Amino acid sequence: MAWGWVGDAGPGIDRRSWPRGSATGLPLRHAITLRLPAPYQRRGPQLPGVAYFMGGEGIAPCESVGTDDPFMVDVEASSDHPQMARKTDRVAYDFALIWLTEAELASGPTPPPPDTRRPGEHPAPQGSSNAWDEPIGPFPWDPHATRWVYLAERVGDPNAGVAPSDPQPGSTYRSPWTNKDLFDSLVMCDDHLGGTTKAGSGTSLPTALTPWYLELATPTWNVDYGNRETHLIDLESDAFAVC
Repeated sequence: MAWGWVGDAGPGIDRRSWPRGSATGLPLRHAITLRLPAPYQRRGPQLPGVAYFMGGEGIAPCESVGTDDPFMVDVEASSDHPQMARKTDRVAYDFALIWLTEAELASGPTPPPPDTRRPGEHPAPQGSSNAWDEPIGPFPWDPHATRWVYLAERVGDPNAGVAPSDPQPGSTYRSPWTNKDLFDSLVMCDDHLGGTTKAGSGTSLPTALTPWYLELATPTWNVDYGNRETHLIDLESDAFAVC
């Protein structure tokens, strides 16, 4: 059974509540929609899944081009999804996590809202990403195609059920950066729920991480801002980091 999907198409939410860039008003690019195993449904069984969206740096403010600007009409008609949590990393990129109902999961994949810009108006800022314009960088596959996501048990992970943390007295978390065998055994598991994280090499992990987190590696989702970053999204504490 498929547990979700990646690609341009998102969950079955009202298109008016598709997340938009805080400065540009452009719709964020959908990264993944995922049905969560029961232990990771930290908002309860009535919200059994999540969708994660990514955008580029909001350096170009959203401004009207005339009183009949269809894009601005579209932006003004939009509203935040009631279960959306907006995220921002250390360099002010936009991200969003939406907790989904069963109906919103079941009715996807759904295309993003249609591009309402007139030719030449409201271009994406250089180096940014959104649901309408081609993503930056060369990619080995079609970034628009829907690809199904499956879950498999991460066998032998000693950190299952343990909150990731930097080395500290009393912690039972085993870091892969100080245990080569552990690092090598998990090399093909960059995208996962809970257990050992490969983030934290050269940077500190968020202090509020719990065992109930989602880890994504940006190259997998065809969104790469130049540093091959890893995204940590805590489903319990709302801690967030791009490492």
